[in-house]
Amino acid sequence: ASKFEMLEAEDMVWRGMYGDALRLLASQAAANPEDTVRKLTVEASALTHQEPIEAAEQRLAQALNLCEAADYVTCGDLINARGILAVKQGHPERARERFLESISFAQVHHDRWLETDATVNLGWVALQIGHFDESVDWSKTAYRAALDQGTEGLAQIASGNLGWAYLQLGDDERAQERFLEAEKSAETLGDVRRQLIWTTAAGYVYRDTGDLARATESYRQAFTFAKQLDSKEDIVNALEDLAQVSVDSGELDEANVYIDRVTPMELAGGHHLSANVLLTQGMLAAARRQDQQAESLLRRVQDDPQNPTTTRLGAGEQLARLFE
Repeated sequence: ASKFEMLEAEDMVWRGMYGDALRLLASQAAANPEDTVRKLTVEASALTHQEPIEAAEQRLAQALNLCEAADYVTCGDLINARGILAVKQGHPERARERFLESISFAQVHHDRWLETDATVNLGWVALQIGHFDESVDWSKTAYRAALDQGTEGLAQIASGNLGWAYLQLGDDERAQERFLEAEKSAETLGDVRRQLIWTTAAGYVYRDTGDLARATESYRQAFTFAKQLDSKEDIVNALEDLAQVSVDSGELDEANVYIDRVTPMELAGGHHLSANVLLTQGMLAAARRQDQQAESLLRRVQDDPQNPTTTRLGAGEQLARLFE
């Protein structure tokens, strides 16, 4: 019964049901040190996606102490989890080292699933540091390995990572093929969180290629998935995407409705408006020819080095249009 509960918790984490996984594990006692490592790793994987992340660090530190005392098979997943946390903490190069270490561990222990999972993560972390050709190579390797093993979930993520890499390399057609393939796989597996991810990604391609109607439909589907998951972060992101595509479509009143919905959500708890909301407000002001207000908002986004690079570039593009 304990082993089945652990599998259920791992499945919950895989599908983004982090709170459910933690509640299930809270009442479970590990039978031995190896199972303790597994339990701590799964808990850390769930906690990595919640704020603050100190609790995830504590679980991983406890598991690491056990792994330093003995070579348990479950220590391979711990290495992977440490890599994912490193990305979350803004240390992609450290994460890369962890994933390479995980591959070595997997090869020694003949764990093909772990090796493929780590390879998927190497493709993902290459995206984070802008090494898009490298991401293609890792993701293709992972995709082929996942298909050989019949692990559709890993194949799905590798396909989606390929889509992101192709998108950054300017190949919209291949990017969209990969996103739609990943989305279909997620639907088959009942993986709502990844349906949301790949639906949103497909929307980005539609928007980039000027198909605003399909982009809007994709973002609406993503919003539905976000509400189904009861994820505030994903709801905010979907509303921001809907606001921006509404500006692009000339539906300015509709864009304003989306901004009005997302603003109090972002300000809750004393937080500030995100760079993406400020960018959207700047786009709306520019579309209404409120040039002074638009310039102020867009420069605020562009000039803050703490903002994501893509958002700052987007603000720069909007400023260029403003002064054409």
